[in-house]
Amino acid sequence: MKRYIVASILAVLFLTFSLPVAARSTDDINALKKEIETLRENQKAIQKDIQDIKNQLRAKQGPSAPPEFKEAIIDLDDNPSKGDKNAKVTMVEFSDYQ
Repeated sequence: MKRYIVASILAVLFLTFSLPVAARSTDDINALKKEIETLRENQKAIQKDIQDIKNQLRAKQGPSAPPEFKEAIIDLDDNPSKGDKNAKVTMVEFSDYQ
């Protein structure tokens, strides 16, 4: 008995919520299709505008090659240092203590 009541309630709910969807006229559906098509066209226009902006920014920047590496030789004389004097790499910190 309980199963029949639950099944009938579910059937009533299903019919209640599915009827408005089925009752839509073809005019409403055609209007929705036109609106979707308009949204797609607008989206394509926005994508084209974004691509144009990207191209303009790239043209202004020019080639983005990294600067050429130049070896720097710094003479530390007798300044305080740590580590091997003949190391291949030397890190130098410039700071101002005031």
